[in-house]
Amino acid sequence: MHNYRLNRPLLAALLLAAGLAMLAFLATPAQAGDSFTVDVSPVSQNGEPKDTVTYTITVENTGDNDDDYNLTITSNNHSGWQEYIIPSQLAVKDGQSETATL
Repeated sequence: MHNYRLNRPLLAALLLAAGLAMLAFLATPAQAGDSFTVDVSPVSQNGEPKDTVTYTITVENTGDNDDDYNLTITSNNHSGWQEYIIPSQLAVKDGQSETATL
């Protein structure tokens, strides 16, 4: 059996150091993740393969940092439609929105 003697100044110093480390962790600001919304207007359209139909895509950056958004088209189009998105990259400042055309 061992007898350990409590060293109060050492214990106090360890507790103070642990408390300061926890405060430093809590005081470090967290970075928000990317946050955005996308709106497509109109929701739907009808047309023949030779017709031109246009959609407006609005990307709003709801985050706290400026961000770039790459826009791509994924389609199972087998009926003769040609699809383009202009521009395909949007640089959107925080709290702002930008548009592209499909």
